[in-house]
Amino acid sequence: MSNKSPSYITKNRLGIFCFQYSYAINIDSTCFPSKNRKLFRKSLRTRDRGVALIAARYLWLVVERIRKKYFSNPKLYGQAMDLLSRYEAASLDGWEAVDHFLSKLDADDDRLLTLGIEQQKEDASSGNHESVKYEELLAHLQAQMKSKALGGEIDKESPIIGTLVAKWLEAKQRTLKPGSLESARSHIEVFCKALIELKGGECRVGEITPDLMRQFNDLLQGLPARRSSKQMVNMPFLELSRLDGLKISSKTYHYYVNTIIDFLNWLESQGYIENTRFKSILQSSKKSVPKKSSSNRVPFSNEDLSKIFISTEYLGGKFKRSSDYWVPLIALFTGARLGEICQLSISDIHEIDGVLCFDINENDKYKSIKSKQGSARTIPVHKVLIALDIKGYIDYLKKLNQIRLFPLERRTALNKFDAIQKRIANRFKTVGILSDQGSTRVFHSFRHTVRTQLVDQNIEERTIDSIVGHSSAERSIGSKVYTHSKLTKQKLVAINKLAYPLDFEKIKPWSSCLFKRVEAPLITLNNS
Repeated sequence: MSNKSPSYITKNRLGIFCFQYSYAINIDSTCFPSKNRKLFRKSLRTRDRGVALIAARYLWLVVERIRKKYFSNPKLYGQAMDLLSRYEAASLDGWEAVDHFLSKLDADDDRLLTLGIEQQKEDASSGNHESVKYEELLAHLQAQMKSKALGGEIDKESPIIGTLVAKWLEAKQRTLKPGSLESARSHIEVFCKALIELKGGECRVGEITPDLMRQFNDLLQGLPARRSSKQMVNMPFLELSRLDGLKISSKTYHYYVNTIIDFLNWLESQGYIENTRFKSILQSSKKSVPKKSSSNRVPFSNEDLSKIFISTEYLGGKFKRSSDYWVPLIALFTGARLGEICQLSISDIHEIDGVLCFDINENDKYKSIKSKQGSARTIPVHKVLIALDIKGYIDYLKKLNQIRLFPLERRTALNKFDAIQKRIANRFKTVGILSDQGSTRVFHSFRHTVRTQLVDQNIEERTIDSIVGHSSAERSIGSKVYTHSKLTKQKLVAINKLAYPLDFEKIKPWSSCLFKRVEAPLITLNNS
């Protein structure tokens, strides 16, 4: 027997045998044979020549049968073979790749491809091990074709995405706090507007395709970090995505994707869409865009703290807002987050077992905490804050019939205290608190400073977590345990061990600060 392989079998560079079949792509191929023919190639997944020969002969019979059974026109046959080859190649990369391939086909291509797979399945069912594979490929293709065939009718009747978004937001209103709801609204509005732009008009739920989702995902990742300038605010998303400059952060990208996935889950649960791979497209993209770590935030050095607190503003009492005076001080002696401090009510500062404490909670709809487990907590008031007369400040607010500790601080529509955050960031720059590539010094650095100090004082991990608001394996009983008298006393001892090499007696008392004269009329006006 000759060792020479027939023309329909060859090896790839890895020594694996492949089947190849030359077919005409044009009716005039007899005149120009070299220019009008193509190869259908398929790996036989073996280096054994004998096994490869058997499989190759079988495949040759299959493609010949397809040609004779379905195609008298060589051009159509060539197209079918080309489609089948590309379809099988896509299937090796998973269903997402198959969806992407199918989304590019028109109805005629669909029919040609179906004929090719039908014959492959028919021949495979006679004993070839790939029978199940062709069943799956054909079922997937037929589902796609059905969707396309019905598309014109369904799309005209299926709900507009904007209408469904309104219903989704209405449902969310029952479970989300106002700030979180507004954040979800802003994220989903970008999704809606982008789809309208990509479609060239209103987008209906039946018109969402995997390819459209990929286009949106690419557009989202290309958006600028800040789009609030006059030049950008009315600019189309496609133009924005092409601009040079800083793009949205990975953290922001994840917020958008999580919101959209939640919306898609709701659509599925309400029966507007079937279980699709739209979510998979976004989820797989999330994995390829990991959140950047914020671990480069570092504690403040003693020199940094001196610049902040032994400054002209603190020594001269020049603050125009009470929050600018108190918030950094409270953060330095509690490790609380900016939002947790700014949202405090006067009633949130009260005694527990004889110890004056800050009560971090979300007891009304306008408050929010980072997580249900760990963030709700009580923190004893440090002796330095007592010495600076925080009790007197609270009494002053009560006389003005105030409810909140910092009545002039307001959240933005996205649930952030942006105004004070920007003022404090600007102050840090003014006094020389600078960040470099390896270390970032921001308001959040107060948390790192407090935690580092407590660790250095050999405070046990459970107590530290109960102060700064981190989840801990040892804190599994729930938020009620935080007010237990023994733990409150432990936290008081720990808090009062926070000591910094600064003379806080030099700081101007709050009652002598500029804000007492400036804020009072504003607070009174705010009441009316």
